[in-house]
Amino acid sequence: MSQSSKKKQRRIVVTIGLVGIVVMAYATVSYQVEHNHRTARQQVQTPKFQVVENMDPQTGTATAPQANTAAPTLSMGAQIPSSIPPAMLKAMQERGMSVDELRGSSTSSSTTASATGGMAGKTNGQFPEAMQKAITERNALKAQNRASASASANTKQFPAHIYQGVEHMKTHRDKVQIALIEGYMSTLEKNPNDVPALMDLSHVFINHGMTGSTYLLQKATVLAPSNPHVAYLYGKAYDLEKNSEEAAKQWERSLGFEENPSVRYDLALLYRYKLSQ
Repeated sequence: MSQSSKKKQRRIVVTIGLVGIVVMAYATVSYQVEHNHRTARQQVQTPKFQVVENMDPQTGTATAPQANTAAPTLSMGAQIPSSIPPAMLKAMQERGMSVDELRGSSTSSSTTASATGGMAGKTNGQFPEAMQKAITERNALKAQNRASASASANTKQFPAHIYQGVEHMKTHRDKVQIALIEGYMSTLEKNPNDVPALMDLSHVFINHGMTGSTYLLQKATVLAPSNPHVAYLYGKAYDLEKNSEEAAKQWERSLGFEENPSVRYDLALLYRYKLSQ
């Protein structure tokens, strides 16, 4: 191959390489420009505020924000409190109110809070009717929930002093014993006639020197009238309440079902020092 042919071939290779470099540079610049435009369009479409969550005025439960829910103009990054019902948000947009204006108006007057949760009264009727109605419905639902909770509390399986005693024993901060007590209570809440759980919980009361377990042992006695251990615990509970005569009767019952030296010893001490017999 002649010298001139070699030079011509090298020029062709260099030319092809330069063209390739130009094409790659053009593709890179085009991609970057398109990416910047797409990012700009997304930023324009992104809302400037976020609705934390909405509350259904009928059920009182939080729901995910709807895509088409309109909201008032807010500052960049502001969040709408979850306690504002959807109807209130709509009313705020109609009036062009922001959350800051809402907070400011709610504290600008010292008027006594009305039945709408205090908001309508404090703003001297500044809120639209739809907003006041939403607040009223929300507070009515809260009152209904409180009434339901109160009714539920009244249907508990045992008298209040049993629950109070349990809570007091939990304050001793013995994790093992707290777990046992909670286990007994869980069993009794499901089945108030569980004799072993009644006995176990009564035993904890007695070991803590606490009165009140006679209610539990009375139930256990009705369910298991011939159980000597129930009768013995029943006597211990009466002894804590300083009712020596009833304690003696229960220990005599226990001995009638089963001979037990420990029961006989406790009964002898009771006769000697408390009943003077």
